[in-house]
Parts: sequence; structure tokens; C-alpha cells
Amino acid sequence: MKKFGKFLTAIVLSAAVGMSAAACNLVVADTDLDMEQVVATVRIEEDAPAENILKRDLVLMYLNYGYSYVQQGQYTQREAMELMMEQLVNNAIIVQNAVKKKAEVTGVTEDKYDIEKNLDKYLTSEEQAEALYNTNKAINDMIESYKDEEEEEEKETSSETTRTVPTGAVNYEEEHEGFESWEAFYNDYNGKGFVVQDENGNRMGGVETGFRIDGGEFKITDIETKKAYNKVIRALEQNGLIGEDFDYNTDSIYDTAYYKDSLTAQYENIIIAWYEDYLTAEILKSVGYGDLSARYEEMYNAQKNYTVSEYETALSGWSASSPVVYNAYGGYGYVYNLLIGVNAAQNAEISALKEESNLSTAEYRAKRAEILSRVEAKDLRSTWITAGYDFDYDSKKFTHDYSLASEEYALPFMGEVEWLNADEAEDEDYEAEYRIKNVTRYDLNGVLDLIDSTLLSGVSAEPVSNPAYYKVNKTAADTSIAEYEERVNDLLFAFSTDAGSLNTYKGYLIKPVPDAGETETYVQEFADAARELMKDEYGAGSYIVVGTDYGYHILFKSVTLKAGEGYATLDAYLDSLGCEKKIGDTTYESWAEYYDAMIADLDTYLDDDDDNENFYLYQLQQSYVSNILSTELERKQTALINDCKTPDEDGNYTEYKEGLVTIYEDRYSELMGD
Repeated sequence: MKKFGKFLTAIVLSAAVGMSAAACNLVVADTDLDMEQVVATVRIEEDAPAENILKRDLVLMYLNYGYSYVQQGQYTQREAMELMMEQLVNNAIIVQNAVKKKAEVTGVTEDKYDIEKNLDKYLTSEEQAEALYNTNKAINDMIESYKDEEEEEEKETSSETTRTVPTGAVNYEEEHEGFESWEAFYNDYNGKGFVVQDENGNRMGGVETGFRIDGGEFKITDIETKKAYNKVIRALEQNGLIGEDFDYNTDSIYDTAYYKDSLTAQYENIIIAWYEDYLTAEILKSVGYGDLSARYEEMYNAQKNYTVSEYETALSGWSASSPVVYNAYGGYGYVYNLLIGVNAAQNAEISALKEESNLSTAEYRAKRAEILSRVEAKDLRSTWITAGYDFDYDSKKFTHDYSLASEEYALPFMGEVEWLNADEAEDEDYEAEYRIKNVTRYDLNGVLDLIDSTLLSGVSAEPVSNPAYYKVNKTAADTSIAEYEERVNDLLFAFSTDAGSLNTYKGYLIKPVPDAGETETYVQEFADAARELMKDEYGAGSYIVVGTDYGYHILFKSVTLKAGEGYATLDAYLDSLGCEKKIGDTTYESWAEYYDAMIADLDTYLDDDDDNENFYLYQLQQSYVSNILSTELERKQTALINDCKTPDEDGNYTEYKEGLVTIYEDRYSELMGD
């Protein structure tokens, strides 16, 4: 679910403490500085316990990012410290309000502001495990950063440019990495590392220290990790983040003030996230399906009155979230372009041919056709394999984000691949390595045979004689091909040398024949073929092959738009998308009921189907509520903070209320840099 992030978040103590050596000298001149001093107290109401902000909180926040403001000349050190203090106070106000609301919802009345005393009521067991995981992982990352860098093993590299990938493609990460649940994954991680016992005899773990307690004795398991761990402990000490009761003989990093504060901050972050979700749900209830229908109707009516220029601009920007729902003008449509381009030598031949001024158009095209007859195509996705993108060796298919079509229809890689480290597949940190042994080369007819045997397998298509084109293959107007757009795009990613043909919504926009004096958008042969293909008599899967100076274009039918056609209501447009009114196992009678179920739990809705995030109703809802949510969450945050302030005579909230917020500047005055 999209997070608007307007709420302050708890200050998570980060690895920056180990990376900010320059800042340390700016702040901590005396290593014996008493970091346990209370520099501010915060309570949101009279009966709330005062939350103490310690000097170490202020120093750590400065080390994490405040010092960069000074280095960049944005603030003086005093101004930066004042800003850090204001953020710490405001953060404490938001945290207390979040905890207060959590107490109301869960029915807690005793010690309601004490998270740890109400941990099992305020956080699920999974959330507790997640907080512990985030804390442990951050510290492990810090320890890792202290290790001496090792020279990476040189790997075979290629000068070949990595092929463009589908928009948003990222390598798939298995959810909770093979465990039954996130909680199981967190618990497994938290159970590893330095093993000690807490005061109740419970085993603790999660931080990789390089040694363990074995029969009461320390046992070194990894000397490099142990050295890095000790460096972290020293860094915490130097920055006053150990805690005054820390015993170097018996305590571990779990006993440091830094670790305890980090874990508390993680608890607070989870409760703040819950609070924002709680408020978001309340705000969303005010936006109904009728509101979205009215917004859609406004868009539809606006498109009915588009000028030609406005209409073309809308068509150029057409996307899943910004559709054209009324076609004000005729003669427009889209085609997909798979270009088998000429190579450098062939391009030079065509350039030389253009210099022969005595050639007629027919003679020029005939000679050019001979040059184009030598073009070759190959699967251009080899770099996806060598770069480690999602690939299944057995089927030779790209998976997850790297194939738009489903596994059944995904286009296999057309070449030979060698699996270099199959024997290491069971290793914990295994990453597959492949070598491309051979990439199949096709002439134009070979590519067309591949298209006919894959995309058009089982589809009735007939060649049409037309001397203007290399080949015309025509399907019936009502032809339906499963995952047609996705499969065509897989072909483009595999073979098209036209970078502009990749990651388009419907392909290339084709406009009507230009009026006298106007220029053609594309080269003439391409434009003529595209307009021919847009005729109603051509169905899905139809293609026309036409030569230009760039190579051979295989143009696929996409969409033909007709003037006066459109979808007057949101219901009609959603129906046109061919999606079921189904979430999980429940089918709804109307889109209004579907919408109510959707916003009742947006997280579950998005988890139900990866495509739901791209569904127009969700996109429209997000667009509609984004400004509302942003404004309302900002307003709520400001109101919560202002509740702890007193307005001046001009109505400005600048001073905190006495009795609610107290700041002891004299206790950190030496940090102000005056």
C-alpha cells in the first residue's frame, strides 16, 4: 500500500554513528560527557508520565544527519541543534498520541503510555519479532561496515550494453525466504548470532559478534567479526552511547543504551505506522464510490470537448492510470513495432545508395531490399542472464518481472546457456552464474516463423498479397489471443532494435493522414503500413512487414480508435477492462461493493493479486485521495503538536505549554557551537 509518510517517525538509531567521525569532533569534545542528562521532558496531557529526552538522543540525532546541515552551510551549529531538539520533542508528542490511541482501541487503562509493559497488547508477536529483527539487522550492518574491505574476486565482464528491462522490473525476492511466515523468518534471524541469557534466563541472539558463550567461557568463532564488533563497542563508548551501568566484563551489546533505545524506537515506529493506518482508514471512509464516479464523469466530459491538440496529448500520455475514455476524433490508433535493424555496414550501404540521385523511388527501394535481405536478428536478452536477472535454466524462460506474459506463454531465451555453479545451488548465499554459449541468429523469415509458431499457434491467419509490403499476415477481426499484448511485448524485448518500441502502453500512436502542408510523423512506408493495419478488417495477431532505411519493421495490430466511442460511466469503463469483480474468493455484484471491500483493507487487497496495484479503480482511488490524505495527515500532525503549544497574539504556535514540554538548554549549551 502507498504510504504517504506525513507523520514523524521515531528516531531509529542507525549505523551512521559509526560513519560520522567528522561529526563526532564537532559535538563530543569530552568522552566523559554525561549523556544520561535529561535535556527535555514531554507529556501530551497533565496525567501522562513525562518522557525524558536524553542528551545522547540529541547527540545521536546530530551525528546521524544534523551535522550535515552545518557542513553544507544550511544552518549554524546552534540552529541545527535547535532543529534537532524541536524534532525530538515533536516526535515524542506524536509517539505519545499514537500510544494513547492504541490504548483506547485495545482497552488498556493502566500504564497506557508504557509500551514495554503493554507490549503483547500493543504489538503482535510478529511485530515484536520484526522490531527485534530491524534492530539486530541494523547493528549487524554496522558491524559489517567496520570489517576490512576485501578485494572482490574478478568476474568475467562483458562490454555489451545491458538490454532495457520492463518498467519496474526488479529481481524477485521470495517472501520471508522460504519460511512459513514473516514471524518465522524474523525469529530465525533473531535466534542466530551472539548467544547470551537475559535476566530471566531466556536465550538472546541476532547480533553477529564473532564469539559465543560456551559453558560460561567466550569462544571465538570469527576473528574478523569479533574485531569489528569490538570496534562498534568502542565507537558507542566514544559517543556516549554505552550507558552508565554497562559492565565491560559481563555485558554485551544487548546491554548498551544504544541497543535498548534502538529497540524502543522500533516499537514506536510500528505503533506510529499503525496510528497512520488508523487515521487513513477513517479518512478513506469519507471517499465513496460515488465520489470516484463523479470524478470519472468530469474526466469523461472534459475529454468529449478536447481540441485535436488536447486529444493527441492525452493519447500520447495514455496509461493504466490516465486512460482516454472518449475518442473525440477518428483516424487514430496504435501499432506495436518490432524492428529488425540494419547493422553499421548495412547502414553505410543505404547511406551510399541515397547518394545515387538518378534512382527512381522504385529502383531505390528495390536496391535497398537487397541490402535489407541480409539483416539478422538475435535474442537481445542475453545480458539479462549474465546480469543475474530472474531466469529459469530448465525452461530457458525469464520469470517474474522480466516476462510480461505468464509462465505458460513466456518466450524462452533463444540460445544456449551454460550453468556455471549448479553444484553450489544449496549454499546459503548462492547466486546463479551463467555463461552464454551461443545466441541463435535468424533472418527475417526465421523471425516470422518463430512468431507464427508461438504468438499465432492455433490461430487462423492468412497471408495477403500486397506488393507494397514484404509480408501481410491477417487474422479475422474477432480473433482473440490469450495474453496478446504481453506476448507481443515479450517479442519486442527479445528482438526489437528500436529502443522506443519498449515499455510503451499500447505501442506507437498513429495519427490520421496529415493535411497538405503538414509533415508526416513517421517515415512514409512505416506510416502507410500502420494505417493499413489499423483497419477494422485486421484482428489481433495481424502483422505487416515493411522495409525502411532503418531495417524491417514487423508491425502488430494494437488498437484502432473510433470517433464518438467511449465509456460514459465508471462502471462501463471498468467493465471494458475485462476484470472480474472478485477479491480473494469473494465475487461482488457491483463495482461499488467491490470498492467498499477494497478500501476496507487495502493492504490485503494489494496482497491478493500483484496486478491489483495497476487496476484503474485502485489507481483512481489513490489519485483522488492522495491530496486529501496528505492534507489531512499533515493537519492532524500539526494539530497534535499545537495542542502542546500556546498561541501568541498573532495566532502563531511557537512556544510549548508550561507543564507539558520543558527544555533544559543549559544542559547541552556546550553543544550549541557559540
